[in-house]
Amino acid sequence: MVAVLGADAINDKKFTAWGTRQRVLGLEFDSAVESVSMPPDKVEKARRLVAAAYLASHLSRKVYMSLMGSLRHVATCVRAARPFLQRLRIRESHLHRFQRVSITVDMKQDLLWWWLVLHTPHLNGVWMAYFNTLPPPDAVIEMDASDVGLCALDVSSSLALTYAFSQDELDRINEFKSGVANGFDINFRELLSCAFAVHTWGHRWSTLAVQGGRPHHVHFRIDNTSAVAWQKQNGVTKPSRSGDHSASQLVGDVILSPVLRISRLRVRKFSRRCRLPYTS
Repeated sequence: MVAVLGADAINDKKFTAWGTRQRVLGLEFDSAVESVSMPPDKVEKARRLVAAAYLASHLSRKVYMSLMGSLRHVATCVRAARPFLQRLRIRESHLHRFQRVSITVDMKQDLLWWWLVLHTPHLNGVWMAYFNTLPPPDAVIEMDASDVGLCALDVSSSLALTYAFSQDELDRINEFKSGVANGFDINFRELLSCAFAVHTWGHRWSTLAVQGGRPHHVHFRIDNTSAVAWQKQNGVTKPSRSGDHSASQLVGDVILSPVLRISRLRVRKFSRRCRLPYTS
């Protein structure tokens, strides 16, 4: 182009300087650390919207849609916050033009978690290899639950984890079967297996991630599809059984170490009585 049109044919102002960190499509790409993160101004905007929504009793349709759009955008890079979109989306599919959205107690709880996540800087960022599609897992955990206890198997490492329910927990299971809406259904118990596995083996996975220089990808397999159906779309259009909300809170309450990448389920470190893993 320069040879044909001359030196003035190229406008240097139209080109960005070479660098390891660039903003593209509203996201910050860092080739040095191989991560994609949300710009600070976008995070600050989400904080303001969350704070305003938490203090309000009702939101207009415009404000509500602005809140959801901002949170979805932030969740592309702040993956730990995704489970907390569930109850905020309940009214979205039934929202009319001039309708106002009431801020329920459940919505306030999720907004509070969003506030905490947005003020935790190390959660902002996704490793580039995980941004679009997931690589093969480093560990596959098989899980199951029953009316008497939980178990998790890490076949590749020859580790097993078992937990027998206490009498109090057995009573809660029987109460649920009798019609008491205490949330201790099979979906909740299936997700407990995942939480116990992270609580017991999470430190070892984090150590392997540091040694390998990249996040450790852990894939959980569960035979109860209803326990994870809500996660596929990062939310539901309407509430289902009473235990689903409890299960979603369990899976998203406490944030994992940023060097771990949990696929299929995102779980928290759940501090309960459990047996140490043994070598089979």
